[in-house]
Amino acid sequence: MKQPITVSVDAAGAYFVNKKPVQPAALETELTALIGQNQLDTPTVVLRVDASQNVQKLVDILEIGNRLKIKMVMATQAQQAAGK
Repeated sequence: MKQPITVSVDAAGAYFVNKKPVQPAALETELTALIGQNQLDTPTVVLRVDASQNVQKLVDILEIGNRLKIKMVMATQAQQAAGK
């Protein structure tokens, strides 16, 4: 099984592709290059956006995925039970 591509946006608003810092404007170009290099039949991106970021960043990334016909999977963090 091939490794999925990861796209992350941290609490400071910095973007990363596979842990490599990327400018937001270069995200689509970076993803296109990775898809071409890996020759993935059905590319999958695991998307991690810090909860402190606004939803527009998430929507912008999903739109890029839609244009590139990439399967996007949002990773979520489990909430801790109260009192723990």
